[in-house]
Amino acid sequence: MALIVPDSLPSGASQGEKTLYKILAEKLSNEFYVWYEPNAQGCLPYFTILAPKFGLLFIKVVNWFPNQISSADSDNFTIKSASEEINRIEVQPTSPESQVRRTRKRSRHENETKNAKINVWQSSLKQVDNYLNKLLNKLQHYPILTQPNGEAQVRLAFPVGIGIVMSNITVNQARNPNISQLLIEEKVIYRNELLSWDNISEIDLVNQLEKIFPDKLPFRNLTPNQIETIKGILYPEIAIKEVLASSNSVPDGIELRDNSYVIKTLDHRQECIVKSIGGGHRIIYGVAGSGKTLVLLSRAKLLANRNPNERILILCFNIALASYFQSLLPTKIDVMHFDAWVKHLLGREYKTVSHLVNYREYVVEIALNKLNQLPLGLKWDAILVDEAQAFYPYWFKCCVAALKDPENGDLTIVSDGKQSFYNRPRFAWKSVGVKAVGRTTSKKFHLDINYRNTKEILEAAWSLVKNTPEVENIINTGNTDDSEVTFPIIEPQASIRQGERPVLHIVKTKQQEVESVIRQIQKLHKLGYELREIAVLHRLEAVLNHDRSMLYYLRKRLNNLGLDTYWVTETLRLEKITYSVNIPGIRIMTTHTSLGLEFKAVLILWVQEYDNNRAINSEIAALDLKKLYVAMTRAQDILHVFGSGDSRLIEQLKQSGNFAIQYD
Repeated sequence: MALIVPDSLPSGASQGEKTLYKILAEKLSNEFYVWYEPNAQGCLPYFTILAPKFGLLFIKVVNWFPNQISSADSDNFTIKSASEEINRIEVQPTSPESQVRRTRKRSRHENETKNAKINVWQSSLKQVDNYLNKLLNKLQHYPILTQPNGEAQVRLAFPVGIGIVMSNITVNQARNPNISQLLIEEKVIYRNELLSWDNISEIDLVNQLEKIFPDKLPFRNLTPNQIETIKGILYPEIAIKEVLASSNSVPDGIELRDNSYVIKTLDHRQECIVKSIGGGHRIIYGVAGSGKTLVLLSRAKLLANRNPNERILILCFNIALASYFQSLLPTKIDVMHFDAWVKHLLGREYKTVSHLVNYREYVVEIALNKLNQLPLGLKWDAILVDEAQAFYPYWFKCCVAALKDPENGDLTIVSDGKQSFYNRPRFAWKSVGVKAVGRTTSKKFHLDINYRNTKEILEAAWSLVKNTPEVENIINTGNTDDSEVTFPIIEPQASIRQGERPVLHIVKTKQQEVESVIRQIQKLHKLGYELREIAVLHRLEAVLNHDRSMLYYLRKRLNNLGLDTYWVTETLRLEKITYSVNIPGIRIMTTHTSLGLEFKAVLILWVQEYDNNRAINSEIAALDLKKLYVAMTRAQDILHVFGSGDSRLIEQLKQSGNFAIQYD
């Protein structure tokens, strides 16, 4: 079955679109990606088909009936709708190069006739802003997608074609008014042929589709990196980042050109989630590493692309996370951490109350009043909240009030109960104005599957929290989606990658831990890890006490070794505000600041500090373990944990069987 997006058609799809959707979804194998795009500013095709051995094909479904065609010539079809409205639509049969430039520039000229309103749709080949012409230029911009040698480098390394499905006109009906003579025969699928596809094999269907390509020449199968790059160009909302291409990015025998890049994108599952999220209030639960944040960012980009004039706001708790989002997203999307947003809303009034003991509640109350009085044009069409488990309950009231339509506006809330290491009061969504009943998402989209961490890292992290009372209750009762639980804990079901076992380094003193961290970073650097892919994490308290001097020592030693550092939490605020993925250097930060971020290699310093409260308060001790869980699940590939002294937590990690033990 083809990998098709979306996974179901909207209710407004025509019968012709439903027929073609069903055929493509059921007949094509999972090597094929298929997208259905019902409306994209009047110029996108309805179906896009992409496969390594096939190429890229666009198919437009035309739903005209024979009696709707008022007149036609080689350039235009004049179509009369059931309401007597006439649409003049250009069809431009052309050469292989110009066929990818075919589009429609909509220019409305309203002329009143006796009984009809006339809309004229005109096209101009001089227009350079049509979708397909832009697409061709964007594809050619990536060397891995073009021919490898000589003048052919400006040409794509795979075929691109466009076809039309006349879903309500048969071949014979097209011949009577000589419609068929106005179209290139190979590019048109008439109704009788479309219906016959329901009874043919995949091979025969692919052969029929390949006939649409103009003079299709043999080409090398597209690599996964080439497919992913094409996807990122077609649908920029699912693009994550650009990375340097490798020899595996092009087919065997093809030389990789200098400065070649690959676009990394969401996978098919994640893309389906993004494009299946409905409007209104939506709650998304998921485990660490399941792609929740990627889904949220892509959702924001999708909304911005579909509605360029709408105001979109992303809110989070973490200062560094907000800065990280800003470095990834277009400037037309507003991104703030909640405190900064409230400060922006209050202006000068913020300073008069920020010193109060209970200022958070008081400030939010003032902000709520201001939001209720805010003109509609200054409110937001869509608000997306990441790491919502860190929010205070009354913050969500502000989110609802900030929407232009508080009842039905787009409010997407993403959370993970296991990463809730702040002590927040319990509440119900209904009490803060969020309509959550029937609008939650977790297992439906496999957000219980971890895509970030290796199996070994996930097992080590999960072993820390699975025996806490709240998690044991969920495992024993199976109650993961209780509507009365605001932030339910989703048990991770699987990790799709395997790797090295995490390493527990045990030494005698905290200073020796620092020396051991330095040695491991040197080894990672020699193995080829970029410095910005390495993070040293520690508890917040280390910045506030005498351990801070050892962090200065750590930075100085690394810098003296020629290893740049980026101490994100040196001042607890300034560096977090300016955090960016583009700043080089080994990251040094607190566990709190790391929430929402990820790194190839993570080194956790002074692990025994996560055990300080076990004898004082069991609830606080459970929160401390959640902090360590968060720190460990920041690691994508490599995890090193460092400890010293007598600690029950170190003993627990040793006895878990999830770590390779190393006495440095």
